[in-house]
Amino acid sequence: AERGIQQRSPNEPTAAPDTPATVPNDGEIFELTLDGDATDPIEMVRSDGYNNADQWEFKGPKVTGTHTRRFKLVSVGYQPNADAVNKALAEHGTPALGQWREAFKKKYPRPDGKGPVGFTGSEWVDPDRDRSFPCVLGGGATWYSRFCWLVSRFSGGWRFVGRIQGGKNRRTTPGLARGTSRHEVLDAAFIHTVIDDHSRVAYVEAHDD
Repeated sequence: AERGIQQRSPNEPTAAPDTPATVPNDGEIFELTLDGDATDPIEMVRSDGYNNADQWEFKGPKVTGTHTRRFKLVSVGYQPNADAVNKALAEHGTPALGQWREAFKKKYPRPDGKGPVGFTGSEWVDPDRDRSFPCVLGGGATWYSRFCWLVSRFSGGWRFVGRIQGGKNRRTTPGLARGTSRHEVLDAAFIHTVIDDHSRVAYVEAHDD
């Protein structure tokens, strides 16, 4: 062999190519990591092929900074619109904000052929004033990214991504209602704060009103 060229042993195994992660099953908890500052909401519209992306508006909420969060895919059956979807998702967590779609595609680049996946926690508005959310459609070798109207009807084939609250925090939160599956159902609360003028010590309570 020539000097300086490392020779591979004929018995040395060849490294297998990296295999993309498999899309989780419905209800299976998985983690995603997202750099929200590097994931521009309007650039998402442009990368999906909409020529009028500069005329779209992003209404939020927006992810900023880098985060790792837990999610699961949820099938909620037929729903008349995205608002109804989000109400059904409340039993499983909170709707994933739209930018998380990019982290999902990166981690799971190959569709599983089981139907569309929606991210209904954020809102975009197109030039016709139609409200939309990002989704991915499967069927080929890669996901097909689009935006779907919030007023659309959703068949039972759709799945939606819900963000999971830490189980310890959910179990120790007093007075939470429970759904039919015995999971805690989260709702809104009003934060009441009293601040001492001298010491600047604050006392906080959460109430229903």
